[in-house]
Amino acid sequence: MQSERFAVGYHGTTMSAAQALLNGEDFLRGRNAGDWLGSGTYFFQDAPRRALYYARVKAKIAADDPAILVARISLARSLDLVEQEAFEVLSRYVPEFNDLGIDCSQPPLTIDGGRAKKPPAGTNLEDMNDWDHAFLDYVVANSKQETGEEIDVIRAPFLWGHAVDDHRSFLFSLAHVQLCVRTRAAIIDDCLELVPLPK
Repeated sequence: MQSERFAVGYHGTTMSAAQALLNGEDFLRGRNAGDWLGSGTYFFQDAPRRALYYARVKAKIAADDPAILVARISLARSLDLVEQEAFEVLSRYVPEFNDLGIDCSQPPLTIDGGRAKKPPAGTNLEDMNDWDHAFLDYVVANSKQETGEEIDVIRAPFLWGHAVDDHRSFLFSLAHVQLCVRTRAAIIDDCLELVPLPK
């Protein structure tokens, strides 16, 4: 757990959903494709243009206008996968989670040389996040039972897109840091603000 730290996160959504959140409505904790950090509302750290991409996708589906919300997100009660000790926490839960035999209904992820290979043809990489999603929800629930503390936020770096050199580089075109906010209590001063769309 971390204390006295925060991150600035940007959430891409529709204008109607943004207005509902600004009016005090709680975050939805649904299951969307790509929600690899478990149940919650997703923010991009220091990346309004990444949020804009998702805002446009959601707005097109909903026939609404895109919107971006910005918030200061407390890391006081976080599982921060940017820090090494968080990985040690996760490692403790893997054997017992796998023993549960939960069917995550995804094709196996092939790791070669420390990197994930492209999924089989016709498989969207976003559809290969079921294990992570279920596992992190399990970690959050069991951590609360063991420590009595909630985990309000999960933060992790995400390598996405194309490497600048396919054979030698870890520099990816769409790399970013995601924050999965599990409760509105993590928003400092409960302050969400609508920001102008980046050009």
